[in-house]
Amino acid sequence: MMFFFLLLSCNETLTTDTVDDVIEDTRVSYQECFPHIVEGFGNPYHEMESYFIEETCSGTKTQSFEEIEHVVFIGDSVTVGTYPTLTEEFYRSLLTYKIADRYQLELPQEEWFRVDYDTGQSLVLRSGDFSSCARLGARTRELFTRSTQLESCFTEDLYNKKILVVMTMGGNDINIITQNVVQQLDPQDIWNKAEDTVSDMDRGIAWLKDGRFTKGIDIVFANLYEFTDGTGDATVCPFADLVNLNVDIDDPLLEDIIMWMEREYFEVAKRYGADMLFLQENFCGHGFHHDDPTTRCYLGPDAGIWFDNTCLHPNPVGHAQLAQMFYSIITAQD
Repeated sequence: MMFFFLLLSCNETLTTDTVDDVIEDTRVSYQECFPHIVEGFGNPYHEMESYFIEETCSGTKTQSFEEIEHVVFIGDSVTVGTYPTLTEEFYRSLLTYKIADRYQLELPQEEWFRVDYDTGQSLVLRSGDFSSCARLGARTRELFTRSTQLESCFTEDLYNKKILVVMTMGGNDINIITQNVVQQLDPQDIWNKAEDTVSDMDRGIAWLKDGRFTKGIDIVFANLYEFTDGTGDATVCPFADLVNLNVDIDDPLLEDIIMWMEREYFEVAKRYGADMLFLQENFCGHGFHHDDPTTRCYLGPDAGIWFDNTCLHPNPVGHAQLAQMFYSIITAQD
């Protein structure tokens, strides 16, 4: 955690300029956080330098995250949790215990943590001071359609509570886009899917931020990761055949689309005053080419794998890292 100590003499006054100077002295830049990303891919974000980045480089920090009364997890299978990772190892489980302790919230019952593989959701959607409406295989459009995560989770009894939303969403959209690139579908059609993904995400965050929560709502969502460490070599995935990605993708279209989507996710966060976790940046170098020094994501010989063999989900180490990143953003500057 970061602590600011301002020592002022009796005739000194704490001014906005003084605070700005202190923040400027302690702010970490995107370049400092991810020099290998900037060197290998460039900085995809506009105006990132004017944003406060949490000191462990987990993500942006613009919200207070104070006096939270209810926590809602929405999104996809990364948030639900998947086999073979154990229930107690899911990032959702790890983060729930941390948040409950911090804000003195009532913990959910055991069934809330467990996955119902028939419905693709938690066995119990709400328990204690926690809700989970994330669903296996969900795409951004399911914020409003199919599993209707927003309407299902945010019932009127939550409108008078201070809400924290934790979210991973868009990975399944990226998977479909990747398959479309491999299938050499019309590039404009593929771009349209990317634009729809971002539009659905924008619409979802707008819905959450439209003022219905009288005590306010804080939102932190992750951007989009991939398991090839920037190589496009999906054949390295142990279960590549099962996800229709047993190919080495060298089409620059895919990287262009993913980089655009990362930038647009940040624009959504800026537009609505939410915070974004740097999932891609922090997992890059922990994929299945983590030990290849020629890749743009290479972090050194000690960097391990954070993905499970499906290549779409974190392994227990990845889940633990993700839980800590969310928690670091929520508690930054306390």
